[in-house]
Amino acid sequence: MKISSKSTALSFLSPLLNRLIITIMVCVILFEFKPTQGRPRSSSSKNTFEMFSRESRYAKALKSDKSTKSNKSFRSPYLRMREVPEPEITAIETSTHILQCEAGGSPTPTIFWLKNGKRINQGEIGSLSDDDIQKGELSLSLTRSRLFLDCVHPKDDAVYSCVASSPTHRVSAESHLKVVPNVRTSNELSNEADNSVAKCLAKKSYGSAARIHMWTHNILEMIGSDVQLLCRASGVPAPTISWVGPEDNTLTNSDKYKVLENGDLLIRDLTWDDMGNYMCVAENQHGSDRTSLFLYPTLPEDRK
Repeated sequence: MKISSKSTALSFLSPLLNRLIITIMVCVILFEFKPTQGRPRSSSSKNTFEMFSRESRYAKALKSDKSTKSNKSFRSPYLRMREVPEPEITAIETSTHILQCEAGGSPTPTIFWLKNGKRINQGEIGSLSDDDIQKGELSLSLTRSRLFLDCVHPKDDAVYSCVASSPTHRVSAESHLKVVPNVRTSNELSNEADNSVAKCLAKKSYGSAARIHMWTHNILEMIGSDVQLLCRASGVPAPTISWVGPEDNTLTNSDKYKVLENGDLLIRDLTWDDMGNYMCVAENQHGSDRTSLFLYPTLPEDRK
């Protein structure tokens, strides 16, 4: 009988790995900070103490939860912003500007963007809803999102909001984008600027390259559960989505895997062998984009 060396090694180390990985993920996601330019504030000794105090409380909650029969409420649902754009941003007219944010929580959060309070359509197939996400027993994850602003124009001067949402929580962060003239487009060259924007928009009308605008960055899920890895892309024509597994193998629809209509990957009945890096690839005739994530299966407390 063939025995997977990966499974054997991980089974031996599973208790230690579970504790270590969950501790790291919880510390990363629960660490509260004042967002600045996509980076958390520097950690002082006080912040470090508070971080481990929260982790200690979490560990106690896990121990208490172990005495129960059910693992379905592994921990209380929560949601935190981890990375947001600066409150004030400057973009040069006719350029391409990208806003990015990241949220962490359980269950898996989704992210969308608002412009002056109105939702921006980023090209999802169908409506984006928290109900679209497979609800696992843990789903402790980080979700990232990017907003692409092409052919920046004065009309893009607005307040943009990154909104992270889950079935139980919703948090957001606002940024004011100020559009400034290109050096070559001020004063006597203003007409040329208008032409540049027009040319940029005209080029887009013929199509645009595939770009991934929301994806899972890291996720922990219970062994035996189903897990959904996010990958939402836009482009003209609509891009096709494919997934590559930890063994550099292309994943196709089967009893184990299913690539959903919106581009997400559903993995059924999670096992140790599913651990590793996964890559989502979005492609159309104008170009491609790709992102990667790490999936870590973990054992329920009553099986450690």
